[in-house]
Amino acid sequence: MDANNVCSSAIVAQVLNGASNYENWKACVQNYLWVRDLWDVVEQTPEPPQQEDKAEFKGWSKRNVAALHAIQISCDPIMLSSISNMTTAKDAWNTLAQMCQLPIPEEAPVAEFIDRTHMLELLKAIKECALESTKGVLTSHTHLANTVIGDSSFAAFHFAIFKGQLDMIDEFLSTMSEEHLKMQDRYGRTVLHHAAMSENTKIAQSLIRKNRELLTFPDSGGNIPLNSACWVGHKDMTHYLYNMTSREFLLSPGNECQAALFVCDCINNKWFDVALNLLCRHPHLAFVEGEDGISAITALSCQPSAFPSGSGFSFWQRWIYSFCPYFEARLSKYLDNPEVEGVVPPMLKKHKNEEGETPYEAFDQSHARLLKEGEKWMKDIAQSSMIVGTLIITIMFATLFTIPGGLSQDTGVPFLLTKKLVKVFIISDAISLFASTTSVLMFVGILTSRYTTHDFLKSLPNKLMIGLSSLFISIATMMVAFSSTAIIMLKGQLEIVIPIVLLASIPIGLFVWLQFPLLVKIFISTYGLGIFDRKMKKWL
Repeated sequence: MDANNVCSSAIVAQVLNGASNYENWKACVQNYLWVRDLWDVVEQTPEPPQQEDKAEFKGWSKRNVAALHAIQISCDPIMLSSISNMTTAKDAWNTLAQMCQLPIPEEAPVAEFIDRTHMLELLKAIKECALESTKGVLTSHTHLANTVIGDSSFAAFHFAIFKGQLDMIDEFLSTMSEEHLKMQDRYGRTVLHHAAMSENTKIAQSLIRKNRELLTFPDSGGNIPLNSACWVGHKDMTHYLYNMTSREFLLSPGNECQAALFVCDCINNKWFDVALNLLCRHPHLAFVEGEDGISAITALSCQPSAFPSGSGFSFWQRWIYSFCPYFEARLSKYLDNPEVEGVVPPMLKKHKNEEGETPYEAFDQSHARLLKEGEKWMKDIAQSSMIVGTLIITIMFATLFTIPGGLSQDTGVPFLLTKKLVKVFIISDAISLFASTTSVLMFVGILTSRYTTHDFLKSLPNKLMIGLSSLFISIATMMVAFSSTAIIMLKGQLEIVIPIVLLASIPIGLFVWLQFPLLVKIFISTYGLGIFDRKMKKWL
């Protein structure tokens, strides 16, 4: 069994990759859905409950999504792409059955069966990125490139687009006419719409070289590929399509709403340079409302971080901001939080779920218990550390006035001030006092914090890191002050001095052993790579 086809969901032993394993896949998924009381959603013949019956419709929706999710995660990318836009488990199940079972009706001509066989061969070659096999099938059966597969409204060429192999796409293009490229799916989208929603600009270049009309070909919602690229948040693709799309078309009277929507999407994505470039040429677009009734001015008003007064910049960031007359708002993107937010299309960030919650509200609700536990842990470690810091302040403040060798009654100057070890004692004592005071102030700041979700992103971790680091410095310098005093008092008796110095290093080592790993973890979680930036091994 190919390890790359093993599904991590444990629903099936091998993800669906075509007719070869369909029957086994079907049995496993059907049993999985049946055990979880979801199979009736797939096999139902009547229409789903009406939305007017909210309770019944909500229950059906949840079960439908659960069944659809189980089917989707049990498919390989080729099969998944054919059902990714479907909203019901029943449609997804039937589409996969039509693609993989491919029954031969008694009245079906032999030629039709041969075409289906070659189609499966072509899809397998696309899946395995086998260029020569793909070329062989297309050479003898050129019509298969744009033949719709079942009721999915997808052709083999769509799957090549999803796979992203440029050589294979060029091979398809060599067998297709310009009219073939205008083929639309059930949502009216052409292959350029699908390519625009990926991050591979080279694919878009190949399609546009073949047929430039695709740039202005709208889908059923009136959106051109440029809008699709901007909506999903792919900046490189948006830049390329923006430069390639005719401004005359984009700003023609019939397309101003789409141009206004594009500007709004750019603002929501914080791509102010693109929005500004278009608005500088056509300022009236700032007030044109899109189909959703939102104008560029309205969208900008919902981005407080785009303005100096609402950005929350520090002094040095405001100073840099003042030197950026046109694209200053780009700095704000570096201050935005949630790793997940970075990979979610901007348009979805304000959408509400069935409970009427936005993503932020849903996140806060689902993590409320974790927030309380984090608050309790923070307060506990702050209180215990503050006690230690307070004791060090008290000791080091008093010790400063009991310098080894005593003080002159007349001048108050230490008798042994000329000795280097006395200077070491005074400096280390002062550093310990200042560091412990800093740590106590940081821990007080932690105890008096509001403990909102945003505080846990930077404010609280920063305070904790500074507090623990300062406490470590105060303990280390306190041991240095103690050791220097011991050396002065024992006057070179190494057999006693050396053990004392070694014992003094034990508290420092214990602190490093116990607290340093915590500091590292806090720093990495706050400033390190996020979970979506790490190199992950693909399961397919």
